[in-house]
Amino acid sequence: MELAGAKVVLDRARSRLAAGDPLRALRLAEAVAAAEPASREAASLLVDVHEALLAAGGGVNFWRAAGCTIQITRWRAVADG
Repeated sequence: MELAGAKVVLDRARSRLAAGDPLRALRLAEAVAAAEPASREAASLLVDVHEALLAAGGGVNFWRAAGCTIQITRWRAVADG
């Protein structure tokens, strides 16, 4: 994070999500959120990533669906301030 900066990492995460790789996008966005817990940009991206995971079949498994839903609620609160 220190070498690239949050913006670069989030841009990369967005590109991974757009390319259909939500798991890699998740890891990158989580790294930014860990370094900058109040980052609304990271939180907003984490909402998008979890919604993508849910849409990609995360709703089939009860526990995965619940986990995604909890994370969406958590990160939406941060994103909204």
